[in-house]
This record gives sequence, structure tokens and C-alpha cells, in this order.
Amino acid sequence: MTVLRNNFGELLEPGLATVFFHEFDRYDPEWKKILKEKQSQKKFEEELLVTGLGIMGTKTEGSSVSFEDISQGFKQTYTHDTFAKAIRISQEMYEDDLYGIMTDMTVSLARSAMQREEVSGANILNNAFSGTAGSDSNQLIASDHNLSVGGTQSNELSTASVDLSVASLQEAIEVIENTKDERDLNVALRPKLLVVPTALQWTAKELLGSEYKPEVANNDVNALMGKGLQFTVNHYLTDADAWFLLADEHKLCRFSRTPLSFYKGNDFDTDDVKFKARMRYSTGFSDWRGVTGSAGE
Repeated sequence: MTVLRNNFGELLEPGLATVFFHEFDRYDPEWKKILKEKQSQKKFEEELLVTGLGIMGTKTEGSSVSFEDISQGFKQTYTHDTFAKAIRISQEMYEDDLYGIMTDMTVSLARSAMQREEVSGANILNNAFSGTAGSDSNQLIASDHNLSVGGTQSNELSTASVDLSVASLQEAIEVIENTKDERDLNVALRPKLLVVPTALQWTAKELLGSEYKPEVANNDVNALMGKGLQFTVNHYLTDADAWFLLADEHKLCRFSRTPLSFYKGNDFDTDDVKFKARMRYSTGFSDWRGVTGSAGE
């Protein structure tokens, strides 16, 4: 009986699979700092906005209580994408280079998967001013978000394109804190995280880490420190001037359908070994509230 070599991939699996996941897990995912991860067991996910009730009114003695209907608002659908990439290793490479070039290829595959996740996450902010519209038919940051009950609201700064500074960050804080729901009730959002590209990390540090007000000659107290804001540098933001402020309860989401997996297979005719990484998820935003920012000047 002739023993064929079509199962020799089993010999590689303990080494290369370990290399793959070790490389992938080396990095602290930046997308997890700006997106809320949720698990999915379905083909797609839907998140529905409920309009809620207006402010409670006065009831006089002996009169009937007033009733108000709760109505359905906008609905956001998340359809999962499949992301995958593969490499093919010849039998000869396996024989002549057990863990040299093959290891490098496996590391590259892991980095490719990591890059895909980071770009998908950052693109929600990269496209905040001109990208795919959300459930209200508008971009993430806009001056005229449609309300399901009629009318519009804004999460845009008074000057849409403004550099990060004390004044612009203070206005962004006010935009977050003054956010209203569909019934014009204040939803008491609290700003939490300033997201900046690498070019603005020094400005963010000065704004949030200095006891005294930046860029002034006197010793005015830096009022921003009392807000308890944190900042994070996202290396996948594509605009060097863009910056964003997120509330504690924002609706930037990622639905994870199938976790990243590492597969192996063999080609019977050529004896080549094939390795593949694959994952399924969707990203987007269910509501614009809790986010503001600027593309910079």
C-alpha cells in the first residue's frame, strides 16, 4: 500500500497555527476602543430605535391621566461580510524550509487579518462626514439628522471643519452633553473618549493632561481636566487633522458572526499545502447620538 503525502499538513498545524495566532494576538486591538462588540448567531442583525415618551405633564386633581403612544423609530440592519485570505506552500518548500519562509508567510497572513479588522473599525470614523448613510439617511456626523417623529437634530460643531483646540473640544463636549432623544428629552450622555490620529496625539496630551490651560501665558486652570476625558490614538484614521469625541453610551457597533479561524488543506495532485484565515462580521452605527468631531481645517 502506497502512503500518500496528502495529510502532511497535520505536521505543520501545531507550529504554523500557533505562529499565526501568536502574531495576531500580539497587538492590542484599537478598534475595540471605539466600537462596542456584540455577538451574532444570525445572517444579519437589526437594531431598532424606539422613540419613547415626551416629558411628563401636570395632572390636576380628578382629571384623567394623559396617554402617549410609544412608536417605532428608524431601524439599522447589519449584514455580515466574510473576510478571507489564503497562502499556498509547495511540498518542496515544506521539505527544504520547514519553519523559515513558511513561518514568515503565516505571520503575514495574521497581520493581514489584523489590518482588516482595524481598517473596518476605523472606517466608521473615516467616513463620518461623507460615508454610507445611517438609518436616518444621513452620515454619522451631520447638522440635519432626521427624526422619526419629524424635524432634525445636529451632532455637528458650529464650524464643521475646525482643528482640535481648547475651544473646539469644549464645544464638542457641549454637543455631546446637550444631545436630545426623538422626543426632545436630554439623554444625559457623558463624553468619555477623544479619538485622534497619530499627528494629534501631542495636542490631545496637552489638552487633557495639563493642569493649566494650554497655549496661554498665565496660569488659568485647565477646565478640561475636570471632565475626566481619556484619549486614544488610532493609527488607522486616514485624515491627519480629523478628531472625534465619543460618549460613554455611543452606538458604534461591530457584530461578530464567525471568529477568526485558521484552516489548512492539501491539494492531492500537487501535494501543496494551503492555509487560510477567515472571519465574518459587520460594522456600523445604530444611532448618531454620542458621537461628534471634526475633519479639521
